[in-house]
Amino acid sequence: QRGAEGGEAKRANEEAVIQKVSADYGAPWLPDIVQESGITPDAENKEAPERSDTPLFETVKPFAQKKILTDFYVHGSFTVVDSAYIGKSSSSNASRFIFSGQDKSYTTPSTGVTYFSAPNFAVTTGSSLDLGASIVGGDGSFRVDSGAVLGSGHPAGLTGNVTCTGVNGGGNSFSKLGVYAFNGSTAQVTGSLLPDSVSGLIIDNTSGVTLSDTLMAGDVTFTNGKLILGANVLVADTINGINSSRYIVTDVAGSLTLKSVGSATVLFPIGTAFSYAPVWITNHGTTDTFSASVATDVAPAPAGGRVMLKWNIAEAVAGGSTSKLKFGWMASQENAAMVADRPNSINFFSMTDTTEVGKGYYSTQFATEPHTADRDSIASFGPFALGRFKGTATSVEDDIALIPDVFRLQQNYPNPFNPSTTIKYDIPAAAHVTLRVYDALGRMVAELVNRDHQPGFHSVEWNAGQSTSGVYFCRIVAGDFVSVKKLILVK
Repeated sequence: QRGAEGGEAKRANEEAVIQKVSADYGAPWLPDIVQESGITPDAENKEAPERSDTPLFETVKPFAQKKILTDFYVHGSFTVVDSAYIGKSSSSNASRFIFSGQDKSYTTPSTGVTYFSAPNFAVTTGSSLDLGASIVGGDGSFRVDSGAVLGSGHPAGLTGNVTCTGVNGGGNSFSKLGVYAFNGSTAQVTGSLLPDSVSGLIIDNTSGVTLSDTLMAGDVTFTNGKLILGANVLVADTINGINSSRYIVTDVAGSLTLKSVGSATVLFPIGTAFSYAPVWITNHGTTDTFSASVATDVAPAPAGGRVMLKWNIAEAVAGGSTSKLKFGWMASQENAAMVADRPNSINFFSMTDTTEVGKGYYSTQFATEPHTADRDSIASFGPFALGRFKGTATSVEDDIALIPDVFRLQQNYPNPFNPSTTIKYDIPAAAHVTLRVYDALGRMVAELVNRDHQPGFHSVEWNAGQSTSGVYFCRIVAGDFVSVKKLILVK
């Protein structure tokens, strides 16, 4: 920094420095006077500060009007113990901390840090900074550029991490093209500073992260924990890292919206606070935007068992879609009546008018969690539940659609298969049904069904993971009806 006083020789030398740097690096970029860590602006120094996409100052002013700005480029992790001298300057322009590089951390005392003379902070494009539970305060500004990654471990999210007033430095700025990660060790909210649209959102908190407002996200990635929507809507392009403990909680009033749902099956990884309950949608009609949510519903099913959940599905353009829906749930969500008779408890009902929806076979699997059931030809959407809410079809038209005219064992699909295949069978009248699989020597290797059935279309999955490659035979007995199909397992 130049002193308050100086002779003509000193002034001439300083002007020579300005002219030389201006000639070497371009006057439109040249800051008034820049001090950078490790760089001294004198005629003997051949280096100059790194160029910035944005000019630090618009023009070079007469020397007497020069302002002083110190940029600290932080290339490693940064720990603050005492802020008494950080940012101290006689200038009205505070210094800046510019974080560059990947996987850096910033740490302050638990009480936070209010900086002297209000320095500014910038996380630049291509850089990543983890604030942890640290607090940055003062009258400076905090800026996150496009393509930067900012991590928060504070219980109050970004609002808890960044308390800068933005009086100096142009105000706080969090780019919508940035990626924001929430990685606290206790429950977090995202905070009001999170933009309403982000390039990426990362959830890495086993205690859960609650969305503070409706959000549009390009990519949502789960590493640990759940994202709780509350009453908000999440619109996402892609969702990654899902399993039965990492998903989106929608059981208050929130919903997950996914765009461009068409003939390729799309997973909605939703659930309640206690249980994963996903939905898969295959849209045979016009590609559309769908939203889905699920909540606990313990009302009994009058005619039998049920899954104690209620899903709500909506399409953006009503009437344009005919879809196959597949619902998933954990065994803990089945009531006692359903556990006692799972296959006969799975019917898809619209809870708007308690009518059974869809046509054709139900395909179910209960071998692994989540348990699943799917059915095709569903053309209207709204609230759905799975269970025996009515014992019979409600009209002649429904009777034709829901009850087959003859006993039939369908060929399994796929065939050949490895390791699982689905076997469908039609039961036109109440009957006791057994369905067993035998090897080529006539030895029974699996009993898939042995129970009473109501009329309808039924299916069962055989997982032959413990069997060897070869030819097997599936035999059904339903009253006087007997039929056999050949199955081919290829490993």
